Amino acid sequence: MYYVEVFKRLDKNKDGKISLDEFSEGIRAFSPSITSEQIDELFKDLDIDGDGQIDVKEFAMCFVVGRNRRKGCFKKADT
Repeated sequence: MYYVEVFKRLDKNKDGKISLDEFSEGIRAFSPSITSEQIDELFKDLDIDGDGQIDVKEFAMCFVVGRNRRKGCFKKADT
């Protein structure tokens, strides 16, 4: 699964979790103009259990939720 590969690349220290620093570094590589506040907000949204780290299950949820939102948008566009 693609999201697992992305997760592994973001998890620099290979501890199975993405810290805010790892997340920030990875996001800035894709979007250099993103603000620290935006990164913090994204991180908090992904850190479902609030432990200050994102595990692979939490990371995967952003792909599932994102896919469902896209499907909902297509349904609205079709009506």
